[in-house]
Amino acid sequence: MKILTAMDHNELAAVLVGAVDFRNQILAEPEFGVDLLFPLARSERMRTTMAAELSESIRNLQGMGSDAALFDCASRMIWLHTLRATFEPRLRNRVRDMWAELAKGRTRIAMGEDAFLAATGRAAEIRGIELTPHGFGERQ
Repeated sequence: MKILTAMDHNELAAVLVGAVDFRNQILAEPEFGVDLLFPLARSERMRTTMAAELSESIRNLQGMGSDAALFDCASRMIWLHTLRATFEPRLRNRVRDMWAELAKGRTRIAMGEDAFLAATGRAAEIRGIELTPHGFGERQ
């Protein structure tokens, strides 16, 4: 969270664009078909497995060191924290705060898309960028 609060809105937009692009990639995969916007719609066992797989992929990406890999790593970390908060209630408020911080980047989406393209060499799929994962928006 400290890293996110130190970011300006352009940097937050880049992380948000990456996270939304990753969500859309997962959603488009027939073998996954999981919408990360609804993490509680899956069993705890499936969420735990997904979190473990994300954690392993993050470790692998960190070792690569390229801009694209680091961008992908940051995107996956957002979802890893979100998934962990679904089965670790003590993390939920922190994850709500994380999503609130990321929402500040919505004012600079074009800048985030430019940063994503520069780092990865491809355009981001940002469908649903205005949405926050169910259960992690504003407190009711």
